[in-house]
Amino acid sequence: MPDHKFTVIWSPEADFDLLEIWRWGAKHFSSEIADAHAQDILRLTANLQDAPLLGRSRDDLLGGIRSVVVYPTLYFIVLPRMRSRSFVSWMVEKISRRFSHVRIVMGNNVPPLSRGRARRHLYNH
Repeated sequence: MPDHKFTVIWSPEADFDLLEIWRWGAKHFSSEIADAHAQDILRLTANLQDAPLLGRSRDDLLGGIRSVVVYPTLYFIVLPRMRSRSFVSWMVEKISRRFSHVRIVMGNNVPPLSRGRARRHLYNH
């Protein structure tokens, strides 16, 4: 049986963002709540390996972007390039079977992304 799992790649910015989210939660709530929230984000990441189309399509921002809320964090995902966007056939090229976590954004820090600015913001951070 072929392996249909995707590879999840964290950008350095996503690592930093997760640490900042944890620090904010520990300061405003408790380290236990911050730990639980970070675990929820990591669980979401693990789930992406098997269910790459989790969340809401954000093609209004940029094609291939999805978002998921792990309250109060808005989590942006850049999908791998697929041969077919069909749910029936998720054939993907082996080299492209990766997610790139560009940013994890919390609460009111969501950048004002318009279609024209989304590419610059998401790919230059």
